[in-house]
Amino acid sequence: METLSNSNKDVKGQRGFCGGGLMQRAVEVLPAALFIVINLLFVVKYSARVSEGFAWCATLLAACFYCVLLWALPYIYRYRKFLWWAFAVAFVGMACLQYAFDPFTIQVDRWSALHFPIENLLSGIYPYKALTHLGQGASPFPVWQILHIPFYLLGNVGLSFFPALALFLWSCWKVQGEEKALTVGLLLFSSIAIWYEMIVRSDLITNFLLLAAIINLVFPRLNQQWVEDKRWWFACAVGLLACTRILVLIPIGLLLLPYFVRMSPRRQVCVFLLTSLVFALTFVPFALWDWQEFYYYRNNPWALQTKQGNLLDFIIFIPIAIYLAFNHKGNDKRYYRNSALMLVVFIGVTFIHNMYLGNLWDLFSPHIDITYFSTALPFCMLAIVGRDKA
Repeated sequence: METLSNSNKDVKGQRGFCGGGLMQRAVEVLPAALFIVINLLFVVKYSARVSEGFAWCATLLAACFYCVLLWALPYIYRYRKFLWWAFAVAFVGMACLQYAFDPFTIQVDRWSALHFPIENLLSGIYPYKALTHLGQGASPFPVWQILHIPFYLLGNVGLSFFPALALFLWSCWKVQGEEKALTVGLLLFSSIAIWYEMIVRSDLITNFLLLAAIINLVFPRLNQQWVEDKRWWFACAVGLLACTRILVLIPIGLLLLPYFVRMSPRRQVCVFLLTSLVFALTFVPFALWDWQEFYYYRNNPWALQTKQGNLLDFIIFIPIAIYLAFNHKGNDKRYYRNSALMLVVFIGVTFIHNMYLGNLWDLFSPHIDITYFSTALPFCMLAIVGRDKA
């Protein structure tokens, strides 16, 4: 495994994002640019609630901070002992800060969209009858509910963020090495968007930290023969991961599509059918429990995860996704960059379409949930520390 301290090329590449031509440089800085822009969206939206003048000042300061931070990344390894202690303090501080806010006063209901269905489930009541603390529908997928039962029993489903964060950082240390793990940690703990997600006890960033950690651990092993040998395990794993949140299929699809298309048609059909079967089987107990509620009720398992998208947009999404899937060619930096970009494009186009349909051109409207952009952050971080060479 390479570390920044062992490779002058990597240091120079991160320092200046050097490359041949304007397009190459633009591609190199894309993960860093996405990281900055996503965090600034949170700064603009929530600082504007204080005053417009404060929003301008806070946004400018945040932009300067992130530019300096990204410039300084090649030099952080010399402070590694201090940084590990700082991360430990930040980790504990996050836990304390999460408990500092009464979740029932937070105007974000992702935590209660898990809490109350699990409460129903453990009480023998159909989970999808539950409403959030804001009176909205709640329709988490079955696997995601089950994974959060231990945290519900601890009294806070938002605690799932912390093992997911630890697993993500451990995967970076295991695969990329200590120095790059420190880089990712510094980016993570400096991310305003991630602090916001943690405070409101959102499971969205937890889902994508977990997904990015799993992909990060698997990525070094990937080759056509290994994927084909493990195809049944991959099919089951993809089916189960899809049962956490449909959006995870974007990074998974970009990762596995090149290997899938090189399989024989017979294997393709078998893998597809097994993945679909694993996905479907997790819903069967709920369908048998109460078919009328499961299929017809407005809060069925797919109610919230499918209402945002527009089928027409897939005319745009599919060719972009196919190009990005075959573009990375097994290079980690390009794969993570492409995944972050595809998530941002998918969410951005969906928002633009919804704003057009509703004639509401305000990205910071309460009807537009910019937190979806935070799903790209783990992939941005991994792309920033990825290898420049193919």
